[in-house]
Parts: sequence; structure tokens; C-alpha cells
Amino acid sequence: RGLGDVYKRQTWGRMAANGVKPTDSGSGSEERGEPIDIKKGSELLGANEAEFWEMMGKFEELTFDKTIQSMYEAFKTRNYKNLRSSAHSLKGASGYLGATYFSNACLELQRASETNPPDEQRIRNGYEQCMNEGKILKAHLGKLLKKTQDLSIFDQYLEEFPKPIQLTAAESKTVCQCNLF
Repeated sequence: RGLGDVYKRQTWGRMAANGVKPTDSGSGSEERGEPIDIKKGSELLGANEAEFWEMMGKFEELTFDKTIQSMYEAFKTRNYKNLRSSAHSLKGASGYLGATYFSNACLELQRASETNPPDEQRIRNGYEQCMNEGKILKAHLGKLLKKTQDLSIFDQYLEEFPKPIQLTAAESKTVCQCNLF
């Protein structure tokens, strides 16, 4: 086991102490919950509801969009050091806001970006999963923050992939509930 495994155990240990369980980000074997667990996020942040919504808005406005764009640029140029850094940043921020599925996708991309020599297929899969989870999260943030979201940027970031990830029935339901279609 590497340092990443130790970090994951420590991070999830802290999160589990607050009632958050690591979940598989997309296996479809279990019923998928909401993209953001508001109660868990509030508990992890130690914030009341008003503070949580303020943090959520700041995350979306100041962190999420810019870091997703940085992730895209790093992937496009095969700058795996920057890709790892972007994934790491989003993993932590989204995890503490209760966005477990996206956080797990970022963890996988971070780990994939650390392989030496680079495992191009694993990185590509991690990137694609991260962007798909990001699109679901962004749509859900729009619903929660009551604002219109432009989700076309995720399609642009994934345009190099001729074959999109097939969503499970539960994931499709979540996407439809977020008014993506």
C-alpha cells in the first residue's frame, strides 16, 4: 500500500467519524443517493444551514468551475501533475460539502494521475468519470441554489470521447430530477 492509501484511510476515517461512508462512485450495485448530502455536509463543516448554503455557493462560484477548467486543460495537455492537483483539490472540497460521489471520482482520478509510468487508460477513465459526476453535481447545485446552470461546458470537456459513460437507471433518475433534459 502506498501513501495514497494511507491518506484515503485517514480522510475517510475522519469523514466516517462524522457519519459519512465512502461509496462506490458509479458501480450501480446499490441505490444511488442525492449528489449532495446536505445533512452530512453541514455536520462535516460544523455549519448551520445558512452557513452551509453560503459555503456551497462559494464552492460552486470560486472553486468548482475554475478547477474543472484547470482539470480539462491539464488532461488535454497530458500535464498529469496539474491534473492530480486539480483532482486532489476538488476531492477535498467536495467531500466536506457532502458531495461523496464526485469526491470519490476525484479520488480515483488523483490516484490514476499518480501512476508512474502514466496509465493512460486509467487516467482517461478517471477523467471521464470525474467529468460525468461533475456534470451531475453542477446540475444538482443549480437545483439547490435555484439558478440556471450551463452544463454544455461538460460536453465540451468530454467531446474527445466518442462514447459517453452509460448511466445506471438510478443515475439517470438523478440526472432527470435535476432538469438536465
